[in-house]
Amino acid sequence: MRRHAAARADGRVRVLLVEDELVIAESLKRALTAQGYAVQPVAVSGEAALCAVADSMPDVVLMDIMLKGDVDGIEAADRIRGIRDVPLIYITAYGDDETLGRAKLTRPDGYLLKPVKEREMKAVIETALYRHRCERVSPAGSNAAPAPLPSQGGVRLTPRELDVLRMIAGGLTSKEIAAALRIGVRTVETHRENMFTKLQLHSSAELVRYALRHGLIEL
Repeated sequence: MRRHAAARADGRVRVLLVEDELVIAESLKRALTAQGYAVQPVAVSGEAALCAVADSMPDVVLMDIMLKGDVDGIEAADRIRGIRDVPLIYITAYGDDETLGRAKLTRPDGYLLKPVKEREMKAVIETALYRHRCERVSPAGSNAAPAPLPSQGGVRLTPRELDVLRMIAGGLTSKEIAAALRIGVRTVETHRENMFTKLQLHSSAELVRYALRHGLIEL
């Protein structure tokens, strides 16, 4: 426990990256480190991921779905849920319905499609962490969605609008947001327009300033 507390003394988010393609793993590790995350030693198998989660207690897990070995990424994610309550984001190049159907049952907090775009990765991680924090402060046993953030004039944003807002602030395009949240581009634009209307704002720049003012992002 002392080691865990000390590891967080610098305030950085600890990321466990589970990826068996070493070139991809090294590229993602460099990007995560440059973005300010504390990246743990890369796990190259489902078994290694389970040990790492139990031992080093990461704040978020990035899990490749198609891992080699007896335990693939989906099974590893399912077993991790029984070890630690931690945001879990899938990394995958496979978008077929069967694979995604299995993955969905593990209740992931986000998806990243290969090749992973760095700014999309940061936005998805920060969104997953934010929603996880909201869920943890909800009343015990509640099935309610994370409480939306109050806005000007008492107007409230929905959890999905908050997701879109954070990704806009992260510099993602509507197409990139749609891919990350697995919704349509038109749906993203609808959420954007709804926020403009609710908050009486007129541009994405004003939305970003709003996100900064309310502590949704940091520069």
